[in-house]
Amino acid sequence: MANLSPLHISYSAGSCDGGIATAVSQLLDAQQQSGLFARWLTTEQNSVFTREKDLTDLIDKLQPDLLHCHGLWRAHTRVLASSYNLNRPYLVSPHGMLDPWAISRSPWKKWAAWNLWESKAFHTARCIHALCDEEAEAIKSHVSGVPIAVIPNGVELPAAKREDLPDPVWSKEIPANDKVLLFLGRFHTKKGIEPLITAWQSVSQEAANSGWWLIFVGYGDDGKLESQLTNFPIARCSAYPAVFGTEKKSVLANSSAFILPSFSEGLPMAALEAMSYRLPCLLSKACNLPEATSTSAAISADPEVSKLAKSLQELFQLSSQDRTQMGRNGFKLILDKYNWQNISSKFNRLYAWVQDDSLPAPDFIHF
Repeated sequence: MANLSPLHISYSAGSCDGGIATAVSQLLDAQQQSGLFARWLTTEQNSVFTREKDLTDLIDKLQPDLLHCHGLWRAHTRVLASSYNLNRPYLVSPHGMLDPWAISRSPWKKWAAWNLWESKAFHTARCIHALCDEEAEAIKSHVSGVPIAVIPNGVELPAAKREDLPDPVWSKEIPANDKVLLFLGRFHTKKGIEPLITAWQSVSQEAANSGWWLIFVGYGDDGKLESQLTNFPIARCSAYPAVFGTEKKSVLANSSAFILPSFSEGLPMAALEAMSYRLPCLLSKACNLPEATSTSAAISADPEVSKLAKSLQELFQLSSQDRTQMGRNGFKLILDKYNWQNISSKFNRLYAWVQDDSLPAPDFIHF
């Protein structure tokens, strides 16, 4: 196994690729620590006009045993479907991009891309990787006859103590004893931001009475949300630009709860990170973490204004002890199911099978 050399391919290693970049980066680290010779290529640094050829040339130069492609609608899946002879097996991880809500956005462009190259890339894959059973079902509605491996994302556990971190970005605005409900991630329509803000306005007095703030920290809208909340203020609600490294750790460590009322997800890294910091969570069904609600680590928070208002009121009514217990439940869930060591081991087994189909299929593969 240590001699196996997979090559990860995605669009970007930066925030413009959302949670994909974080997931690939952490998976790569875990695989390298396990002794696997894993590498990662991104396509955004290459010219739009030569990306497919550049990517093919790099693959030929690196000579990996297999390819693991992350995300859709980009040059790397066009290469897989092209006439280039790659001479090696590959698998594809859609990362939620075949979910019904995601497909409904720009449907004609995606219909064209699917028929021009994506369908061929999927149907000639040795295996497709789904993050959860719900995503596997979405994939099956588009692809038949290709095995699907169900393996979740993992998350790195926090190492730094709160006192070793800088002050959070909101430290000059929010009193130290008040509580922060954190939204962390991409500012995108699918994340349920609009119904969340409307619901927050409807319970703003209760938020004030119980000492809660709603804080958005993220990227992806060219500063529009931050500008909107500056020019048209909403009580106890602010937005800040994306943070990384120790500043991101500080944001998570200094929050009191986390919310993601998304319309569509694969398996959101931000929610897993929040639970790793022992934060009680408010999550929609589309986050594909039903065990978080069933183990009392999260409150259901679907992206409808009336439902979100009730979810927020439920949060406000929790005692400090209740929130602490929810956080513990979430942290236990991370340790049991979403640690990278176990997940990396599953991928290693999957890669060995993808490369050599005479081996027994792992038990997490659906046919």
